[in-house]
Amino acid sequence: MLTGSEVSLLYKFLRLDSTDSPLHGRYIHTVSTRRLILEESIDFLEKGFKEVGIYINKQIIEEAAKTFGGIIGWLTLFGCNCYTNPNLCLQQIDKVLKTAIDIAKNKVEDFLRGRRSERHKILLKILTIERSWSEIKRKLEDIEGRTINDKTLNELLNTLIDLSIVEKRGNKYVIADPITRKAIEEL
Repeated sequence: MLTGSEVSLLYKFLRLDSTDSPLHGRYIHTVSTRRLILEESIDFLEKGFKEVGIYINKQIIEEAAKTFGGIIGWLTLFGCNCYTNPNLCLQQIDKVLKTAIDIAKNKVEDFLRGRRSERHKILLKILTIERSWSEIKRKLEDIEGRTINDKTLNELLNTLIDLSIVEKRGNKYVIADPITRKAIEEL
């Protein structure tokens, strides 16, 4: 069993289409999760708390659901922290948020350390706000003071999409995880 949040990268690493891959021709079953909408996040937390037999105030659950943006991992971490200390559940939102931002910051910094230029960092900062491809290009060119090749911008965006840092929503791009977005704003 292999898990990871960077699915496209995982598939490239495994080279499943290559006859040289040890997994070529093997049965592969993918289980994907998606970001939950607010109501699903609330339901996810309520059912989890019910299953472990603790009651958490509905307002706290709603606040946590809004804060963690439907990301199942952050919701689960919040739920686990509440389970171990249900009397301090309200404080767990801030505690998990800080932990999540620190984790996301480390992940982004690790990614940026492997890059030769500041362009990815600039691009990530640009993408803390949802933007179209042309808006991204114009903003990046303004910041760098030079023309950016279309192919280069596409490669940069595709790398960030493959790493599940950025997602394309219709014809706009944005940092996928609201926690990662906050972490990038703090860089």
